[in-house]
Amino acid sequence: MNKILMIISFLILLFVYNCATGYVKVGDIAKIKVMPEVLKVKVGKSIEMKAVGFTKDGKEIEIYPVWEVHEKDVKIGILSKTTGDKVKFIGKSAGIARVIVTTGNIARQVKITVEK
Repeated sequence: MNKILMIISFLILLFVYNCATGYVKVGDIAKIKVMPEVLKVKVGKSIEMKAVGFTKDGKEIEIYPVWEVHEKDVKIGILSKTTGDKVKFIGKSAGIARVIVTTGNIARQVKITVEK
């Protein structure tokens, strides 16, 4: 009986916390923004990128998206990791690489210029 009461208490606290903090579901995300807005890097160097989400009413929210370099652009650059709000793009050769950032059913493609 005590375990049931503890579980119910925990679920109530979790519900109250989510309501108080304005919890947003992945489905509420309307747009992804990637910063910095100008993405340039030299071959052999890296640039850190950060993704944030926006709700339909323009409220900024933290997201934990999936990042990927377009399959035709992997010779131009690679990512330090494929998930998280921040990743580094490392330039491998000169060109323009496309990076796709996805959370839920919302995706954003950005172009990164890699210079010699």
